[in-house]
Amino acid sequence: MLAVRTMPAGVRHAALCVLAALVASCGGNDNSGGPPQVRVINAAFDANVVFDVTINSDSVATGVTYGQSTALTTVGSGATTIGFNATGTTTQLLTTAVTAGTSTSSSSSSSGSSSSSGSSSGGTTTVDFVPVVVSQGNAQPNSGFANLVFANVDPNQAAIDIYVTAPSTSNTLPGSASVSSLTYNGTGSTPSTAQVQVAAGSYRIRATAAGDHSGTIVYDSGPVSFANQSSTLLAAIPVTGQSAPFTLIVAPLSGGVFQIADQRVQVRAGNFSPTMPGVDFFLDPPPTGNIASNIFASDAAFPTVGSYTAQLPGSYAASITVTGSTTQIVGLDLALTASSAISLYAVGISNGVAPVQQQLLAVADNLAPPPAGDANLRIVQLAPDLPSVDLVSVASDGSGQILQRIAVALTYPGASVYVPLPPGTYSLAVVDTNQSAPLLPSANGVSVSLAAGQVTTAIVNGCQTPGGGICAGGAAALTITQTTDTPAGPSIENPNQ
Repeated sequence: MLAVRTMPAGVRHAALCVLAALVASCGGNDNSGGPPQVRVINAAFDANVVFDVTINSDSVATGVTYGQSTALTTVGSGATTIGFNATGTTTQLLTTAVTAGTSTSSSSSSSGSSSSSGSSSGGTTTVDFVPVVVSQGNAQPNSGFANLVFANVDPNQAAIDIYVTAPSTSNTLPGSASVSSLTYNGTGSTPSTAQVQVAAGSYRIRATAAGDHSGTIVYDSGPVSFANQSSTLLAAIPVTGQSAPFTLIVAPLSGGVFQIADQRVQVRAGNFSPTMPGVDFFLDPPPTGNIASNIFASDAAFPTVGSYTAQLPGSYAASITVTGSTTQIVGLDLALTASSAISLYAVGISNGVAPVQQQLLAVADNLAPPPAGDANLRIVQLAPDLPSVDLVSVASDGSGQILQRIAVALTYPGASVYVPLPPGTYSLAVVDTNQSAPLLPSANGVSVSLAAGQVTTAIVNGCQTPGGGICAGGAAALTITQTTDTPAGPSIENPNQ
């Protein structure tokens, strides 16, 4: 799987891992799985790598894209060689070997780095690989039980503790982990694996940094079921744009391969109501009301937006109050969908009438990585006295010359789509739709820096006419506030990488 995620200081690290689940015979007893078989999985996250696969030089599949796998292929005992070619070519990107034992299953992973060079007309891509092999016992569990085999094949990931619990909504973890200190042992080595046997049924899988007795959750699968007498490999692989720094690739010994993303929801709050003092945001799971334990963000001043925090999916009552009060000003019913992200904005004018009344606005966010080499920019228009506007980049020399229209015909309150842009520094301004005179106080616009791989929201806020018209309450001047959209959760980078 080629898994690419944003690293500190703008460094991008790529880890290529190709899983080859090898199912071996158990020696003819009642739990025997028959002759050894192998299934190759393309888990090349965020890399657009497509493989043709050979097993012992025989072609078994072409055009295997991310999330797809080959069929189970019977192989002999001993060494099995797996080859990966660029689709439609004889260019071999990788070969790796797995060995069939008499009572084990193996997964072969390879890790390395990816770089590209060349012109816009084509160019070449070079990928370097180092094989890593994951082995697991494959004896079929007794009736009524299921085997879960965990592996950490993420070279960026420090050790984690795994908790397998009942599928309750409680955030409380048991006193001890089901698997302690699951590690990636280094490129070219054999990663740790750990088997947990459970009664067949529904569970919830959560992870913390190894030894974190505070119970700070870094991954939450939500409810997941395991069938009677099933044996399943669950491999942690890198991911970006989710609540967790990794996701689980799930490879049952029978059935299809799938992914369990972190089910938690990224939520953040911002105050962009230009006539409001500080506000508290409440996120109340039913049937509770506005009580202190349900404060999501406190004393949010204009114009600020907080960081994302991870919440469980479900139905909530969201509201805002004056700081220190539990009396709702405005609110809304909010359904948080698993593995999504959302921003809650306090917007509008005190005592305003539609459409500029005070309200709590929910805006869906997309934290997925932008196209390779680009940044993603999204614009949210929260300035209540603006007409339909365009978001433009202007020359930085003060001339006001428009270089690019990034988003057009934005009305209040609304959000644009995400626009991929080359990294760099942009001078952003708003203009009346189809016009050219910047509305911001300075013809230089507002400087916004975009880095490759970064997701950014630019929020137009304040008032075009502060202290006048509908903004007579002394609102702030028109400006653009930049936010870098980074998922929540502690970073647990592997210090050895």
